[in-house]
Amino acid sequence: MIINAKKVKTITVIDPDTKFKVEVIIAKLHTGAMVGIDESFLANTDEPVYSPYDVGVEINIDDL
Repeated sequence: MIINAKKVKTITVIDPDTKFKVEVIIAKLHTGAMVGIDESFLANTDEPVYSPYDVGVEINIDDL
C-alpha cells in the first residue's frame, strides 16, 4: 500500500548531533497525519520512505 503526501512547508532545524542546519519537509499524509522528512535524504535516495504511523506503508514522495 502507498499513501500520498502533500508538501506543507520546509523548515530549518539544527541537528542535535552534528549541530548543522538541516532542511526538513513537513508533509501532510493522505491519512491525516503530518511527518517531517530530511530534504537531503529525499534528494539522495532511491529507497522507499515509509510512514512512521502505518507499518509497511510507503509514502508517495513524488510531489514533495
